[in-house]
Amino acid sequence: NIDDVIGKDYKQFCDDIIESLPKKTTKEKILSAVDIICCGMAVLLFINTILSDEVFQMIANVFNHNAVNYNVTFSVFDAASIFIFLGAATILVNVITKNAFDEKQLLKKVEVAAIPLFIVLLGVGFSVGKKVLFTVNVFVVVGIVVGLLLAHKVLEKYS
Repeated sequence: NIDDVIGKDYKQFCDDIIESLPKKTTKEKILSAVDIICCGMAVLLFINTILSDEVFQMIANVFNHNAVNYNVTFSVFDAASIFIFLGAATILVNVITKNAFDEKQLLKKVEVAAIPLFIVLLGVGFSVGKKVLFTVNVFVVVGIVVGLLLAHKVLEKYS
């Protein structure tokens, strides 16, 4: 019977298991954070690139046998969205893992954390969003994404 194994208090059972696990060292915590950032940036950079107007134009030019421009631009909004989404994801994971058993508190903290980040993102988008930060060859972006994923795989073993 599951009640015989876990008991009546699931939260206490989970807390006891977590408490019995060895604590991460500061080095392991830092490596873990860098690992998560590398993985998240790789995914978000890939999504931003794939969904850019330039990539759609590249595909159209290939199919229409026109000259292909392999450059993609990154705007202030693109950069801000990557960092804000990484920050929001980190905050949400921390809030959820610390308040998983208290639904009312969880929803309240998620709202408090997420709403200001999205307001900042919208503000950046409307104020300076389309200003180009830099233009880069799409294959350089692919190289950066692959590099970030390789870094993630290496760091994953040590964090």
